[in-house]
Amino acid sequence: MNDPSGRQRRSSPCREHAGYGSRCRRRTVGFLACVLMMSVSVVLLPLVSAPSPSLTGLAALIQAPAAFLGAASAISLTLTARMAIVRLFALSAGLLGLIQGVPLPGKYPNGAQCLVGQSDIKIAWLNTQGARRTDLIEEWIAREQPDIFGVAELPPSARAFEARLARNYPYRQNCQERSYCSTEVFARDAPVSGVALARGDAENRKTLSGAAMKFRQQSNSNVWHLVALHLSRPTTPAAQSRELHEFEARLGADANTIVIGDFNLTPRMPLLTDFAARNELRVTLAGRPTWPASSTGPLQGGLWQIDQILVGRNWSVRTLHVSPWVGSDHRGFSATLCRTQ
Repeated sequence: MNDPSGRQRRSSPCREHAGYGSRCRRRTVGFLACVLMMSVSVVLLPLVSAPSPSLTGLAALIQAPAAFLGAASAISLTLTARMAIVRLFALSAGLLGLIQGVPLPGKYPNGAQCLVGQSDIKIAWLNTQGARRTDLIEEWIAREQPDIFGVAELPPSARAFEARLARNYPYRQNCQERSYCSTEVFARDAPVSGVALARGDAENRKTLSGAAMKFRQQSNSNVWHLVALHLSRPTTPAAQSRELHEFEARLGADANTIVIGDFNLTPRMPLLTDFAARNELRVTLAGRPTWPASSTGPLQGGLWQIDQILVGRNWSVRTLHVSPWVGSDHRGFSATLCRTQ
């Protein structure tokens, strides 16, 4: 086919052959419909009972990208399809995907219910995996000045860092009673007691890696728990489920409990949301990812918030700030909390 200037102009096969255009359109509509259905299925899978926890967790992990892919497919399908019923289906499915897949389950910091006259408490958390620059961690802690600092994957080689940390945080509890364990809690003020939650080899993922401290409120005789947990990787949801049930059996949570840690679970994943619901805890959203970050240099962004803070109904999170890069492949967080009753 030539244009007026005499140059050869290439046309699509849909225009060159009679009847082929309709087949192209049908194939395009079919392809877009398949993409839309797969995207919406991924979005809806975590909301229903699935035979495989691994499959459900994976779907929850990619729920938001799937929702946006479904919306893009729905728009394209609406513009391509000729039948009104197909366009209506596309718009409905795309809208359903966005409604279910984009909002995060959880609660952003909100101190509206804080009691007047009660002192706030500040808590920091960091998984130090890969950290070679403990000076960056110390600088961050010095800026934030938390009352309690929880840490995971602190290597045995960090003895000097622990000694410097102990100058300002003299009270310490790790997840093992009599041996080394890399999940620890450091406190500025004396706790009533400490609890090592591991019963076996926590370092090789054979048992729950967790530690807890019990504190007494200054204004009355009520006590509350601060718990630090480090769960197995999400490739082993059965192990994660077992560890969460171990925590519930050994200590449990109530209205006065604060749980921090590297859950290796995002706020969308059913294992975390079910755990929070069983124990009447609220998942708090940081507003930005905590993992992955580079252990060799700062990276922008990240993908998921897998480091969490969950609180019982007697606590409210005023602020929650994700840390800058401090040398780990995680970013930590610092949270300011207040009592609600």
